[in-house]
Amino acid sequence: MRYRIWFTLAATALLAVGGGYFYHQSQVTTTTVQQAKASVDKLYRNSTHTLPATDLEQADVSAAKRVLQDAAKQPLDAQQKKQLQQAQKDVTNAKQMLAVVGATHEPIAPTKDYRKTATAALSAYAALQSTKPVFTQVYQQPVTTLNSAATAVSALQELQTSPKVTPKAITTAESAVQAVTKGADTAFAAEAETVVTAAKQKLDPATPSDTETTPDASEETASSSSSSAANTATSATAPATTTTSSDVATTSSTSASVASATSSDQ
Repeated sequence: MRYRIWFTLAATALLAVGGGYFYHQSQVTTTTVQQAKASVDKLYRNSTHTLPATDLEQADVSAAKRVLQDAAKQPLDAQQKKQLQQAQKDVTNAKQMLAVVGATHEPIAPTKDYRKTATAALSAYAALQSTKPVFTQVYQQPVTTLNSAATAVSALQELQTSPKVTPKAITTAESAVQAVTKGADTAFAAEAETVVTAAKQKLDPATPSDTETTPDASEETASSSSSSAANTATSATAPATTTTSSDVATTSSTSASVASATSSDQ
């Protein structure tokens, strides 16, 4: 009897302790998931997660990622796992948004670092078009400018790294820079001019330029006029020579007739 009482008490204690532990663990898991969701919410400007927070920084994204990793180690139920999966996607999207926003505010420069930053941002923007359409619509124009800047920088980089350049490559780079600066006197325009000037020094002197390979219109006109004038002068001289020969022949014939008549009279 006494044994049965002790057994009952022990079982009750174990159940209480076990139940308390699982209850505590469940509370910890719930709290951790809630903290993870809250850290993700801070990355966005609104609850629908359509736009990034105005003061979003890389440190915020990294912090949210760590909280999610800690939450994933907890014993999660199906609903909690689903919530964490969505939160992880939102962290990835926030990181991509940060890349796009940062690149559009980065000063344009003909450097490898800028080219790398712009390329990464353009890839991130492409990935966001299906998941964050509101964001991609808002940043459509800035990203268009970013794309033009990346094209110009790429063309300038080609002039800098290539051992030999062509007039066409220089023209392409100048056109790409013009598409970005619109003729404005900016820091990028000055840097680009420096790159182009240095590239022109690498041109092969034996390579004909556009002005050398294409005849000048004024020269063609002058040549044509000279040729026409020469033909006109030749044509005008020929008849004059014929007329003179005829006149000489007529004069000789007249002189002979006069001489004959005088001889007869004598």
